[in-house]
Amino acid sequence: MLVSQFKVKNQFTIKSSEGEMFQSYKSPIALVDNEGKVHLSEHYDYSRTTMKYLGKFLGHGIQETRSRIASGEYSLDLSLDGKVSK
Repeated sequence: MLVSQFKVKNQFTIKSSEGEMFQSYKSPIALVDNEGKVHLSEHYDYSRTTMKYLGKFLGHGIQETRSRIASGEYSLDLSLDGKVSK
């Protein structure tokens, strides 16, 4: 497992055998799995800071994220323990 921190405190990316995860403080926010599928926590838009760094992680803004959730491209199935609900 490889943990990297953004240039601000409490915003991390974590690379593991399951893929790459964005974590804000102790909360998993997003996982891009090894197949490229994006899984989000229901807390993905918890704060402006979380949304800002989620956008940096995904490579686009919050409006695009919401659009991809609505289209079904992104799933809201990431639990607070960092696991994808089946």
